[in-house]
Amino acid sequence: GQIGPVTIAACKAADPSEVAEAVCAARLKFLQSLSTFATFGKGWTRRVAEVQATAHNMTEEPHLL
Repeated sequence: GQIGPVTIAACKAADPSEVAEAVCAARLKFLQSLSTFATFGKGWTRRVAEVQATAHNMTEEPHLL
């Protein structure tokens, strides 16, 4: 329930691109499980792809410290 040294260490060790990919994959899997996916799925899928592309761009850009 709290952010402590174990969580902070895991965040530092994680690859941002892999985390973004995993979150987007989990989100898309959840959305595909909804009964309304046939109706709204095209837009939801597009938005997940946009988030994924933005996250990818953010992890590829040089970071200013």
